[in-house]
Amino acid sequence: MENNAELQERFSRCLTTDTERDQFFKVLIDYCNDLDRRLQVAESECENDATNVERIVELERQIENKKRGVDSNGTVVVLIDGDALMFEDKFVQDADYGGQKAASVLRESIESFLRSSKGPTVSPTFQLVLRIYLNLQGLSRAYQRAGVVEASNYFERFVRTFNTTYPLFDIIDTGDEKEHAAGKIRDLFQLYVEDDHCDHIFFGGNTDSGYSYPLIRHATNHHTSRRITVLGPSGLARSFEGVTDCARTLNVPNIFRSHELDTAVSKASSSVAELTEPDWGNIEHGSRNTRDARRRAHNISWSSGISSHKTTTPVSEPCEGDFKPSKVGLTSFFNTAQGHATTRYTRRIYNARPSEVTPLSSRTFGTWTALSGLVRLFAAYNITNQVAFDLGFSTFVIAWLHFVEEMAIWGTAGVDGGVVEPAIVSTLSAVWMWWTRNAYLG
Repeated sequence: MENNAELQERFSRCLTTDTERDQFFKVLIDYCNDLDRRLQVAESECENDATNVERIVELERQIENKKRGVDSNGTVVVLIDGDALMFEDKFVQDADYGGQKAASVLRESIESFLRSSKGPTVSPTFQLVLRIYLNLQGLSRAYQRAGVVEASNYFERFVRTFNTTYPLFDIIDTGDEKEHAAGKIRDLFQLYVEDDHCDHIFFGGNTDSGYSYPLIRHATNHHTSRRITVLGPSGLARSFEGVTDCARTLNVPNIFRSHELDTAVSKASSSVAELTEPDWGNIEHGSRNTRDARRRAHNISWSSGISSHKTTTPVSEPCEGDFKPSKVGLTSFFNTAQGHATTRYTRRIYNARPSEVTPLSSRTFGTWTALSGLVRLFAAYNITNQVAFDLGFSTFVIAWLHFVEEMAIWGTAGVDGGVVEPAIVSTLSAVWMWWTRNAYLG
């Protein structure tokens, strides 16, 4: 196909002859047809490009919508080992309102950190999910042993109000097996760190548990470390060597204790713990609270079936006091043996009518004494349990009613006989348990 210069040259020649003019017009028509064909192809390509552009714009819009959907449903997860991060005493002592205060302060601290320049990038409308796993019974008694609270149910009431403060805030009891809490935290941590809907994970615990390896592995990975923050008091947060160098840390000294409870030689969740005496000189309470704490830590002397026992969590080894718990039921079991072997001692109690004491009634009396001793032994080991406490108390009341009834109504026992001693013991024991009820049960 000829270009414009060639057409101009041919046009000049066609002015001289008709043949040249006819050929020129033919070439010109072919040239115009070729331009028209090219124009149609270009228009078609432009239409395709416009369609592609529209498709690209639509896809970009869909992607943006999906991003906004992910952002609007973003989650910030807080996983805490409650046996390692113990709440400050002031929250537990306030029991019925302390849980609400602790939840509010903890939420405010985390949200303030997320809004600060040091915090991670999260969606503006994230949901905050908090899970604390702990040994409820172990910690309840640990706070009581340390003299922080008067009864173990303080911490249980604290947990109850904490759980009702926010719908997604929960303290979960995992029992006295440490691996239960560690396993749950480890698996949940692994689940959330791989979830694109989870914007960030706060972790609070220590380095001696089963979840430390996955934490270190992800915290030292530059792809996931930006989504992890170690939570806790400054000393505990810095204890994760190799983790805090890569991941963020958030120190919350006014929420969690910076050190373990005084009586906790090992973790409060351990099923077997060594028990130590609190340092009474460091208990910053009034004189009444100090006396209550001393009374709680002092052994409970129960004659006729209950001897000394510390108000601590039951352990596999006997607690040491004035007597070992193995001797708690000694008096009762000795009386049981007497009742089955001879009627001599039973007749000394019912000395007004000794003829009415038969071998059968003596053995029945001995069996009843053994049963009472077992109940009192159980109550001594579970002194902060209301059911156990009331059962132990009821044995003394029943014994007192029996001896008074035999002396005052049936006349089988006289005040000069052997009934006086067990009657006095049952009376004093019942009065003592009634007087100290609030100290142990709140």
